Amino acid sequence: MQDLNLAIFETLNGLSSNPLIASISPIIADFPIFFLPIFLWGLWIYYTFIHQEKDNRVELMHIFYACLIGMILSFIIKLFIDIDRPEAYLESTKNMVLWKIPEKSFPSDHATISFAFTIALLFTSFHKVGYIFLPFVIIMNISRIIVGVHWPLDIFAWTILWTCSAIVFFTYFRRLKLVKSLDTHIIKFMKSLHLY
Repeated sequence: MQDLNLAIFETLNGLSSNPLIASISPIIADFPIFFLPIFLWGLWIYYTFIHQEKDNRVELMHIFYACLIGMILSFIIKLFIDIDRPEAYLESTKNMVLWKIPEKSFPSDHATISFAFTIALLFTSFHKVGYIFLPFVIIMNISRIIVGVHWPLDIFAWTILWTCSAIVFFTYFRRLKLVKSLDTHIIKFMKSLHLY
């Protein structure tokens, strides 16, 4: 498995020898992640102040929960699995595009949030937007391998894990009384702020 991980990494990271790819990959590897909270807040404001007839804010909360659960799982996994980023390996190849402070590599937080967000969209009434976001999320995460801040396993393993987690959450957990109670409390809090 490690041989395949290294082979895929070398192939994708080798693309950075192309000057165009080397110049755009760092932007693609980091920038798109910021669209996700902007999208959620933008839609929340839209349904609160503009399009009040149709209310999808509970679904927006569930998308947020999906991202939050993903981050919690990522934090827990990092407590037990310690895989360094590829910096040490790339120092010998001189093929480092995006320098990062060394920290645990697995799982990728970018992959966690972006795939949790996109897969959650696919389970809601925003599924068409999810299909639009999906290619950008894939490109962003592949770019993180190209620039040398993640191993392919950091991205691909988490994608599979999160897909399974999202299926469980959206088919079972969101129907639990605990989740519905949380929804109710958040709605009350947002109403107190005049944001619902």
